[in-house]
Amino acid sequence: MLRWCAIYKDQPETEQCANEGAPPATILKRFRDATKLGMHDGRRVKAMWLIDLTAEQTVIDVWGEVPPPTPSW
Repeated sequence: MLRWCAIYKDQPETEQCANEGAPPATILKRFRDATKLGMHDGRRVKAMWLIDLTAEQTVIDVWGEVPPPTPSW
């Protein structure tokens, strides 16, 4: 399972994460499409990252100024 996290430009101090239930290839394509636009869920993004929850929480893709990892991941 992948977890998609983002920091939006209108809330730069808050990271928002959601577990994604679609196949990983689908999520990765959506992520890469979002990086081209600089938007996710209709909002401008400061940073985004994908975490593979099945691989010891490995970060598999990033875009923007991603903050250092926190224990909440």
